Formats: sequence, structure tokens, C-alpha cells
Amino acid sequence: MKIKMVLLCAMGMSSSMIVKSILSASEPRGLEIELPSHPVVHYKELDYSDVDLILLAPQVRNQKSEIETYCEGVPVVQIGMREYGLIKGEEILEQALKELKK
Repeated sequence: MKIKMVLLCAMGMSSSMIVKSILSASEPRGLEIELPSHPVVHYKELDYSDVDLILLAPQVRNQKSEIETYCEGVPVVQIGMREYGLIKGEEILEQALKELKK
């Protein structure tokens, strides 16, 4: 199964660790995940036409409704502070997959 997600974060520094953790968690499941990360200030410059899901870092949670409106039809999942801070890729992936099943 191929899934394209985008991770929107504050500056893109810690997000690389989150991306690696999610990708590592996806391998045993046989999932092919594309997961670029971008600073949230550039979210209007991105193409969401083939994006299945947007992950939102806790630092930018206050922009969730704005992003949901702009990216209408693409689910936006807010990553919890605990999961993000502890780099819990397995839990973040599980949350994303649950949202995609809705």
C-alpha cells in the first residue's frame, strides 16, 4: 500500500527525526510511505492534489483549522506533544492509518 503524507512543522529541524521514525515503523507493515516535511509557513506553496493525509506538528497546532480549510478534502492529523517529543513514530503512524480508514 502506498501512502503520501506531508508533515507540516515549525522550522523543519526536529521533523526529520519524526519522519525517520514513521518510515521505520511502516517497513514491517509493508507500507510504502512518502513523507516530506515542510515548514508550515510554506503550506500554501505545496501541491496537495495527490496527498492522502497531512500531519501537523504540535508547535503549529494553532493553524489546524486554517490548513483544513485551505486543503479541503485532505485529512489533517494533529500529532500529540508526547508522541512528537518522544519521537513515537509507531504511534503517529497508527493515528494516521486510523484517520485514513474513516
